[in-house]
Amino acid sequence: MIVTDLLHDDSFSAASLTEAINLTDSKPRLIRELGIFKEVKVPTTVVTVVLRDGRIAVLPQRERGAPASKHTGKKSERKFFEIPHFPHTDTIKPSDLQNKFNLNPEGDKLDTLQELLAEKLEGHRDNHDQTREFLEAGALSGLVVDSEGNTIVDLFDAFGITQKVIDFDLNSATSKIGEHTRAATRHQKQNLRGDTMASSVALCSTEFFEAFIQHPNVEKAYMYYLNGQQPMRDDVTDGFVFQGVKYIEYSDAVSALDSDGVYQDKLLVEAGSAICVPLGTSKSFSTYLGPADHINLVNKPGEAMYAQVTERDKGKGLDIDSESNVLPVCNRPELLVKLQA
Repeated sequence: MIVTDLLHDDSFSAASLTEAINLTDSKPRLIRELGIFKEVKVPTTVVTVVLRDGRIAVLPQRERGAPASKHTGKKSERKFFEIPHFPHTDTIKPSDLQNKFNLNPEGDKLDTLQELLAEKLEGHRDNHDQTREFLEAGALSGLVVDSEGNTIVDLFDAFGITQKVIDFDLNSATSKIGEHTRAATRHQKQNLRGDTMASSVALCSTEFFEAFIQHPNVEKAYMYYLNGQQPMRDDVTDGFVFQGVKYIEYSDAVSALDSDGVYQDKLLVEAGSAICVPLGTSKSFSTYLGPADHINLVNKPGEAMYAQVTERDKGKGLDIDSESNVLPVCNRPELLVKLQA
């Protein structure tokens, strides 16, 4: 089958490739696993967040037959955010396949175009997944930036909020860690504004986590926690519950590609700090997925990512184009509590 015929096969259509890249198993991403953000597919490249000053209230008592308390309506305010566009491109040239063998238990065989395309799509999926994790980590810190450090949205500025910062003073042996932890969750519960939460998690830099578990007021509790595990064998940095907050070492760094094509490693949590966020909310965290930059997909609900393949001039190869249009937003930035070591 020649390339032109192959591209006319339904499995190579933009719709099929988009479905394939979205169904490909993604590598574990902590923020996604925690389920902090609710995925919202929107048909526009600009999202509107409506803030309503409505709360669940305790109703006042009235004598029977007396006028009931009246619903006063909700004051609303609209915030507009543009969904950023993240395109990625790659090529397959004849030289990428010619005389190339695929090692397998049944014996060496020549690579096929379908196999190489699947491998390329998996690479695209990994890049878009990492981009999303980077953006969501930024939203949890209150500042969403791109790989070059350009601000996409400053949530505290956009909502007119000053971030709650709690100094744990981990260098002091007398620091009241339990009190600081309760202050963080208490602040979150007081600022849910009609939402609910199940618990809290603190995503910790390596420096914060190490100082935290070695603090005299934490160390004993951590030792009790380790009694149920095998610290010589198991990774015990993936979660330690203290005063109702699960502290997790989140030392991940991503490779960010700048405009000069240079990769820079960037931490997802600022060194020496942690970000405490609530889990189990339903209204406070959203990741908006916008439509593709494609004429056939205008004003249609977005997907996590898109892919398409086109033939290069005179059969000289294939161009692979993928994109994601993603914007994570916390519309209650008061819930994002920064913990300082």
